[in-house]
Amino acid sequence: PDAAACHALFTKLEFKALTAEFAKLLTTPAAVPLPALAAEVTTSYQTLTTPAELRRAFDSVYARDHVAFHLEDVDGVFARGSLSFGPGHGLCFERATLDADTTAAFLDVLANGLINKSCYDVKRALYLINCPPHGTVPPDQALDPTHAFQLESLTDDVYLAAYLLDPGVKAEQLTLPALAETHLGLAPAAIADL
Repeated sequence: PDAAACHALFTKLEFKALTAEFAKLLTTPAAVPLPALAAEVTTSYQTLTTPAELRRAFDSVYARDHVAFHLEDVDGVFARGSLSFGPGHGLCFERATLDADTTAAFLDVLANGLINKSCYDVKRALYLINCPPHGTVPPDQALDPTHAFQLESLTDDVYLAAYLLDPGVKAEQLTLPALAETHLGLAPAAIADL
């Protein structure tokens, strides 16, 4: 059967198990050469500063097939997050902006198996979400205090992929800005310029 057509149909009909099965059969499309694409893409970067803005952003993810996310920490504690829905489009938020409702909405998006996700350093992201009781971060800092969060439909991990391309690379060469500069020829923009 046509895997793409079946996946589209089962996604529309909300048949989660069949959607997941056919998602496994789909191949990843060929990569678009991003340096050429970057010149053509208009950019839209926003910092979300209220729980209402975050809720709208998290709710909008359900209308998409794919989202990329990244969680940043300060001294091992989740400090800020970012989402991207495609080239040139990004949203970022501070952890302090999350309330109980938006935290639950964010975790629901990440746990939803119908939405494909890309991440930078998924191992670190899961640590920041769960903050295991045996870790160095106080359990009350966890986004999921049950420590049982499961990420679904992860399609790729940029950090892991970069490491596998060159296992001998130093850790400072695996940061997102360093990877963008090395592999895409894109100099990172200053946050103030965005």
